[in-house]
Amino acid sequence: MFGFVGSAQENSKNQYDYAGKLHNDILTQVLKTKGTGNLSVNEVCNLVDKFGGSNSEYQELTGSSYETIDSKEVSVLLEDSSSNFDNVINKSSISNNAKNQIISLRNYILSIEKTNDSYSDVYNYIVKFEDSILNNKELSTEDKKNILSLSSTARYSAYFWNNYYSDTVAKHHWWLIILGDAIGMIDGPGTAVAVSTLVDQLTNDKP
Repeated sequence: MFGFVGSAQENSKNQYDYAGKLHNDILTQVLKTKGTGNLSVNEVCNLVDKFGGSNSEYQELTGSSYETIDSKEVSVLLEDSSSNFDNVINKSSISNNAKNQIISLRNYILSIEKTNDSYSDVYNYIVKFEDSILNNKELSTEDKKNILSLSSTARYSAYFWNNYYSDTVAKHHWWLIILGDAIGMIDGPGTAVAVSTLVDQLTNDKP
């Protein structure tokens, strides 16, 4: 399940592409350590903090030190997954313009269940979405940072889970895990990894 590498998830035009890279680096370590058993929210958060805090590239890439995760925030995100994260998006401090763009990406990810889009389809959609964000003159620099960090995480997440589950990716509701990753990024890379891991647990046994 592990060991896949390459540039198939990258988008060099997105200056915040490091967000997705950090996400996958930390997630790989967390899942290797976690094994096949289910962990509590606190246990997952502790694992993420362990590997996020020791990631040598974190400060170099983000320009700031790793911040530990608030397990209560992670729990709120998980509870809101049943509402497609509407409450988390609406209550976030990002601008309304940015929220609208994030909702648009959210809706596309949800549509994968019916369209059965491949990883290549998802990648191409997100890259086109990022092009539109980069060229959008109505979005502030901060808006673009928030959206492009989130979309980078979604793109790298799609690559990760597509490889992780290989031929059974649809069975494992990968679109829900990608969405959890992306929306978790509103609170930062660590939260995204924690939500990703926990949503994977929740969806693993879905029919």
